[in-house]
Amino acid sequence: MSSHHSYTPSVRYLVGVWLLATTAVCIGLLVNQFREKPLPLHYATKQQRMEAAVAQIASRAPASSTGQAGMKPEQLTGVDQARYQAYLEAVKKRPADAFAETMAAWRWNDSVDLQRCIISHTSKKVTSTEENETLELMRKALDDPAAQWLECERLERGNSLEKLIASRRMALLESNPRIKAAKDLTAISLSFPTADHPQIIGWQAFRALTDSKKGVILDARPEKIYRLGHVPGALSFAREEFADVYAKQKAVLESSKDQPVAVYCAGLDCEDSKMVSGALVKLGFRRVLIFKGGWTEWTFQHLPQEVKR
Repeated sequence: MSSHHSYTPSVRYLVGVWLLATTAVCIGLLVNQFREKPLPLHYATKQQRMEAAVAQIASRAPASSTGQAGMKPEQLTGVDQARYQAYLEAVKKRPADAFAETMAAWRWNDSVDLQRCIISHTSKKVTSTEENETLELMRKALDDPAAQWLECERLERGNSLEKLIASRRMALLESNPRIKAAKDLTAISLSFPTADHPQIIGWQAFRALTDSKKGVILDARPEKIYRLGHVPGALSFAREEFADVYAKQKAVLESSKDQPVAVYCAGLDCEDSKMVSGALVKLGFRRVLIFKGGWTEWTFQHLPQEVKR
């Protein structure tokens, strides 16, 4: 009997050790597998999904879409390429008229990429200091029109010479339809300076932005919730469908990169607006705002609502 009792615990002990060792090996294999491969999408966290969406959008964007002077002439397409070739032919026949041709193109509502290419080509042809300064001002205005309007306002408050400079600059800026249109955004841009991170605003500033109709308002809640009621003029921009919605609204968004873009969600503990706004900053947006109070505070203040039917 004594030998029987001493034998049974030994077997149990060995079986227990074997089970622990097997479990440890299995856990080790699983850890190594996850280290080598990304988590499947349905296991990924919300933040990981947003990062994947941003990477997906960035991979679709052409290398030249920097919003600055990165477009090369050969990358122009359609009407832009035809107009650029016409400009080159005119300059080839009359090299001395390169600056005049650029001034003529400046007055048309051509694309920013086309105008940048023309300015870049002309800057290699002119030798006049005044013409070079004018071309540089054009380039800066295309990169950040609001900043140039603000600079004109500053000069207007200076001495007589600065006022003269301001009047000449304003005449040049107003002759371009796109830059002239940006003048209306200057006041609202003063309230929301550029930053490399999302900026939190209260309901008063958020309502002022919605009333001005000078920025873009994004509702980060699910679309089925958005349809029940949302801030007037807001676009449905559900966090769960960020990549798909961005593709649908790409034209609106990328034409508004210099404008305030305000994001809201349910408010309180909802983090959808934070994630969407952070993703927009990574994609190059310069004035991204978060209305932290969200829909909860908007309705609490008894502000106007819109329903999507």
